[in-house]
Amino acid sequence: MPVIHLDHVDAEVSRKQLLEAIKTMPPEERRVFLEEAGSLQASEGPTRLSAKESELLERINAGPSQEEWAKFHELRERRRDETITEKEQAELLHLVDVIEQFQAARVEALVALSQLRGIPLPELMQSLGIKSPGYV
Repeated sequence: MPVIHLDHVDAEVSRKQLLEAIKTMPPEERRVFLEEAGSLQASEGPTRLSAKESELLERINAGPSQEEWAKFHELRERRRDETITEKEQAELLHLVDVIEQFQAARVEALVALSQLRGIPLPELMQSLGIKSPGYV
């Protein structure tokens, strides 16, 4: 059990006891405390990722190339303007498939990473700066 030094007094406090004490703090005080505790971890330097976490993050950050995205947006505009050819329509449908496959793989990797880290998916997405699309 960890020993905490408080103004020349040693006290043995378990993590569970410390967590219970934090839960009793007023909300604003608890928020400030947790921010300060988070900054302690951030000041320790970069966190080492496991091989599995690294693999999942690579899958989350992978995706269609900039050229594919540019072509997708161009073809989508041409379809919207009703100036798209049959060949371009077929290319657009192919790009839609590529993007949907990427998105499905990304969601699978996000879910796996949230389970690996033991945190809810929305919390993981927030920590990674990933916003859910508005239509979900």
